[in-house]
Amino acid sequence: MSSGTPYWTHILDDFVAFCSQYYPVIRPTIVGASVEEVEDLEEMIGIPLPPEYGAFLRTMGNTSPHTLGKFLQYSTFGVRAVKDFYGIPGIRAPRDAVYLWTYEVDTPYDIFIRTGGGECDGRPLVQCGWSVDPDSGALLDEEPDEVLLGGSLLQFLYEDAFLSLRDPLLPYVAELREPTTTAVSEERHLGLIAAFRTVAERLDFKLVAFMNGAHVFYNRPDASLKLYAQPSADVIYGRARDERELARICEILSDSLDVVRWG
Repeated sequence: MSSGTPYWTHILDDFVAFCSQYYPVIRPTIVGASVEEVEDLEEMIGIPLPPEYGAFLRTMGNTSPHTLGKFLQYSTFGVRAVKDFYGIPGIRAPRDAVYLWTYEVDTPYDIFIRTGGGECDGRPLVQCGWSVDPDSGALLDEEPDEVLLGGSLLQFLYEDAFLSLRDPLLPYVAELREPTTTAVSEERHLGLIAAFRTVAERLDFKLVAFMNGAHVFYNRPDASLKLYAQPSADVIYGRARDERELARICEILSDSLDVVRWG
């Protein structure tokens, strides 16, 4: 069994370097799990961990809870969390996924990561829920209900880090949407995504790693752009260090994409 691979170890190192630009104390704060600890988890679960998950645990699997500022503040994760989850009496975990973390905002959500696939694949995340006996509250001996969340572990990490560590350093914010008179169509939706990428790169923004799906994030030293791409409601958010520069970016986006500034 493997607790990670050089490919994913390098990817996680790059991720920590990205976070360190905006939250310098992350390196002395995170604590990784040992190879032996990760292998013990694999033995307990009975299946190998996805390699990106093994690398994640080796990078920060023993990090103390709530020590990373707002990054991962709603996620209970790490070696201790995995042991606690699989130690729940009567728990029946899905057969093709392993426990990743519990996401807690209003209601706790247990999040898993799919197994299988190739070495460099980004395996999707899955939300699981369990039925309980209405009288005793005990877990029923049933397979969990699963909701495919898509994305990947690294996509989630980069998105959460970008929103919690990077964006707060840019004080000026704007939102751009399509005019209400614009007809919604798949062609229009795909065209806007392509045009957004073109304009962002022309303005010297760089695509944020792993953020190239429904959420497309771009970054540069003094500003950020985020496209939340949905066929029925494409929304662009811009942030910048300078208010005038943000206004210039918004004007270019408006002229190029036929979107209007909402705020």
